Amino acid sequence: MAMESKDLIIPTIHAFKDSIGVIVVAALGKKGSTLPAGTFVPENARVSDWIPYDEMLQYSDVMVTNGGYGAVQHALSHGVPLIVAGTGADKPDNAMRVEWAEVGINMNTHQPTPEAVRLAVTKIFEDPKYTKNAKAVQAEMQSYDPVGVVIENIEEVAGGK
Repeated sequence: MAMESKDLIIPTIHAFKDSIGVIVVAALGKKGSTLPAGTFVPENARVSDWIPYDEMLQYSDVMVTNGGYGAVQHALSHGVPLIVAGTGADKPDNAMRVEWAEVGINMNTHQPTPEAVRLAVTKIFEDPKYTKNAKAVQAEMQSYDPVGVVIENIEEVAGGK
């Protein structure tokens, strides 16, 4: 299931529990959501029920996600490389595309261990290609004029061109 905090959120929080200078921000994905009772949340973690992607990503160095289309698109629109760990629906396809484009790492699971998450994030920081490629996708995305394309298409259909 895509919204189980035990699958990805808790392992990510625990992956960096002893990391100085690292802040983990976890958005649970739905207003009113909470972590299971008794979940250990370290000092360097912040957990919220819901945070708009654009509010969070402008301050992010990497995004750990289950790989839904919206999350991937938002991260790349901010030039943020990804760690993708999700199954079901579009998530495996999105993870493969992230891996192929070298804008992040495909974990090939929806339940990575904290150690696996930490290693993947470390790889992102150690290999500049991921951030470089994510920034290149960001620049390409910014070069598009989607509203202009819609207007052109409407004018073409309405004008009979």
